Amino acid sequence: MTSSNASLPDDIDALKALLLAREAELRERDSDVENLRGTVATLQRTLSDRALEIESLKLWIAKLQRMQFGRKSEKIDRQIEQLELRLEDLQADEGAGVLDASEQRSKDATRPTGRRALPDHLPREDLVHQPDDVCCPQCGGTLNELGEDIAEQLE
Repeated sequence: MTSSNASLPDDIDALKALLLAREAELRERDSDVENLRGTVATLQRTLSDRALEIESLKLWIAKLQRMQFGRKSEKIDRQIEQLELRLEDLQADEGAGVLDASEQRSKDATRPTGRRALPDHLPREDLVHQPDDVCCPQCGGTLNELGEDIAEQLE
């Protein structure tokens, strides 16, 4: 607010009062600037904290997904879903796009369950169980093979 010499009063007391008013305005503006700087610093800390929390949740999700092999544990599935929901909420608050949970899970992560086959160099013994009669005891016809069971046992 610049003033021309024509609008300034000639009285010294009036000039002093005008000077004091301007100093009060400056102090008020300085106070407002400091308050705004404090608000900016607080918002930056909040943003930084949320970014750290998002990274932490991503690491937790990755760790739990690595733990999830073989038989699935419902408890781990629930934890993963809860963490993914929390992560989505944080990213939505930040204005980022929401991640699709189905895209994060890969079908390659599941491993086949069960035992591995015995090594080929081990000796094998075939044991075939034959019926006592080759004819049906009721009608006298020939018996047909119904199927076979194959089992390997390491002794």
